[in-house]
Amino acid sequence: MSVEKIGLLVHLLGAFAFIGGVVTAGAAYETARRRRSAIEVAAVLRVARTGAIVTLIGGVALLVGGFWLAGHLDLFRHRWLEASILAFILSMALGAVAGRRPKKARELATRIASGDGGDPEEFRRLLNDPGARLLNYVSAALALAVLVLMIWQPVF
Repeated sequence: MSVEKIGLLVHLLGAFAFIGGVVTAGAAYETARRRRSAIEVAAVLRVARTGAIVTLIGGVALLVGGFWLAGHLDLFRHRWLEASILAFILSMALGAVAGRRPKKARELATRIASGDGGDPEEFRRLLNDPGARLLNYVSAALALAVLVLMIWQPVF
């Protein structure tokens, strides 16, 4: 296997993990919003946390393989690559900011489920925070934009 194919493999595996993690975290977050009991919310949000970790690991592999390929194939002069890197950075940053509320909701729901106290309505408010939901949706849309740009490679 050539070095170029290894770079492509790392990049593609990273891309699959990145998108898979985004989908997993997003689906778990939306599922948690529809659950009522603290124990269910805590359990589902642990899945969202796993999705976020997979997103991060996949993002690192995507970048390592992608930068290696771009350098090897002299692609840094293309605008689609610049746009995809920007969309990736924004997606990761917005996802990290948006994930703070669900993280607090998970921690609170875990405390409530274990009997350590807490306000059950507070984790509901954290889960339904409109700002966090908007940032999560924008982050997911940007992740999709990265995928589209990498496949389409438009000339602009």
